[in-house]
Amino acid sequence: MIDVYKAQQSVRRSGQLWARGLYDSNVCISVTVLGGVFIATADTEHITEHQFRSALTRVYPDHDIRVERQGWPKMGGYWRAEGRPKDG
Repeated sequence: MIDVYKAQQSVRRSGQLWARGLYDSNVCISVTVLGGVFIATADTEHITEHQFRSALTRVYPDHDIRVERQGWPKMGGYWRAEGRPKDG
């Protein structure tokens, strides 16, 4: 299970979400929120897609979350997620 051990209250607006990453490291996920939609990013070298998605799902259970990898695969990259409020 992924341990989201610290989420600043401001993360619902914009801020940082701290999650457990690879090798039990602490990973910062940067979150920007505009009009209920959020964009989140984290370095692919420190967190898996599953860990990234799980952390965001715990903080934003009421959002549909789409995750994609950005950047060059051989040179690292980052996870980018977009979350929109669920309909209904």
